Amino acid sequence: MRTIRTIITILALVAVSISCDKDNDDIHITGFEDQLHKAVNEYRVARGLNELAHNFDVLSRESKAHAEGRANGSIADNMIQNDMNERWHTVDDKLGVNNVTNQANMGSIVTGDITTGNAASIAAQVVANWADNPSGKVLLEGDYTIHGPGEGKTSDGRTYVMHMMCKFTNPQ
Repeated sequence: MRTIRTIITILALVAVSISCDKDNDDIHITGFEDQLHKAVNEYRVARGLNELAHNFDVLSRESKAHAEGRANGSIADNMIQNDMNERWHTVDDKLGVNNVTNQANMGSIVTGDITTGNAASIAAQVVANWADNPSGKVLLEGDYTIHGPGEGKTSDGRTYVMHMMCKFTNPQ
């Protein structure tokens, strides 16, 4: 009798566990993406600018999808602008077309392996490279409130980086 109760209890726990394990759309931020978020904010704060909130559910998701598309070849060079335009339409739809202004994005390709140990220094170098470019500097220092970096890795060791930024106004 005790064995039957134990089995029933185990089956009930498994059933509860399975019912709670829903297929969700949570985005998983990599260590490099987190470090890129920090490096952008360090750059901005050092220049007296506001920190950007990390928008995981929309901007990071769209940045990551673009970077992964570039990495796996589903977004060819001649499709980059159209893909980004579609992604900004998605951002407008999800955040509210009247809530988003000053949209901008920057991309890079990193060669070499990004590990937990070097993610911060590579992220800082990516931001420094953006800042060294006059148009990149203007974008980094723009009037934004939220951002979302994303990365996509190729099979040959390159990493495509996309960084989307905008101002979220959220009018009442």
